[in-house]
Amino acid sequence: NWFWQSSFAEQFSGSGFTTYVVDDKKRMDQIINGEKVEINYKEKISENKLRNKLIKTTLNRISSIKSAVLCLLALEKPKHFENGNPIILDNSIIDGLNDKNKHHIFPYAYLKKQKRIDKEINSILNICFIPFELNNQIRDKKPSEYFKQYADNKNFHEILKSHLIPDDELNSI
Repeated sequence: NWFWQSSFAEQFSGSGFTTYVVDDKKRMDQIINGEKVEINYKEKISENKLRNKLIKTTLNRISSIKSAVLCLLALEKPKHFENGNPIILDNSIIDGLNDKNKHHIFPYAYLKKQKRIDKEINSILNICFIPFELNNQIRDKKPSEYFKQYADNKNFHEILKSHLIPDDELNSI
């Protein structure tokens, strides 16, 4: 609970940082001592504000939100689009996340052809964990096109879910 609240509220950035560290150390000490601790930060983030923050959060930005989203994606145990096998989240995947031309759900090349390039292309919400060879197959196709070739897989809905991709949104571009 502490991890998610502090990450999405960006507790450890800005001027209140030192206050939160002291308070959180006390909470962690209580947890270590077996005490039940309520973690409830004063600043609540609205769904709309969080959505805007997520859209604006990019891979090349140092951010607790970025890290939390990558953790969420990893927790879902993403599966290969083609065969449904688990994707091994090793350095070849993680290191590739720094390359802005990799792992876009709506590929950069496709959006460029559509003249739809904007600052949100590298939004953390447009990223998924896929191996290099799959990324090369996808290249500049829109999701509704490249997912068709994998949709015959009986578990395709579960595969998309493992990437936090809502399959009802695939035809939006």
